[in-house]
Amino acid sequence: MGEKDQVIYKNIECSPCYKHTRKKKCYAGDAECKRVIEVEDVIKAVEQSLGA
Repeated sequence: MGEKDQVIYKNIECSPCYKHTRKKKCYAGDAECKRVIEVEDVIKAVEQSLGA
């Protein structure tokens, strides 16, 4: 990862999924960790990376 790269992460019960399985398919079945990331989370990360 680069110096300005950011990870947007939500701490949910099944996270990190690699703790439960090494498969690419979601252990929980619905990829909640991705669903709960909101647009505002992404905007904030972009602004931080750009120094806004």
